[in-house]
Amino acid sequence: MNENEITDLVLASVLTLTFSGIGYLWARGVCRGKALTKLQRSMLLYATFFVFGAAHLILFQDVLGKLVHWKKAWIAVMLLWTGGPGS
Repeated sequence: MNENEITDLVLASVLTLTFSGIGYLWARGVCRGKALTKLQRSMLLYATFFVFGAAHLILFQDVLGKLVHWKKAWIAVMLLWTGGPGS
């Protein structure tokens, strides 16, 4: 792993945590400071996992393309990650 890949991993993780923090603060604002509902907690968790996976797919699209010998493989994997068309 070279230095740029390590930086990408750290940056994607930091951006995901930032997204999660902003989402949490927004949800707390909607509840006017009260505890989050079960639905809000689960949606925040799913959104965090989605952003984490999507960020890594985008950052490492070249590595994935070389691995499966298809330059646009990241698009197919992204479709699967989002639940596919019509979901």
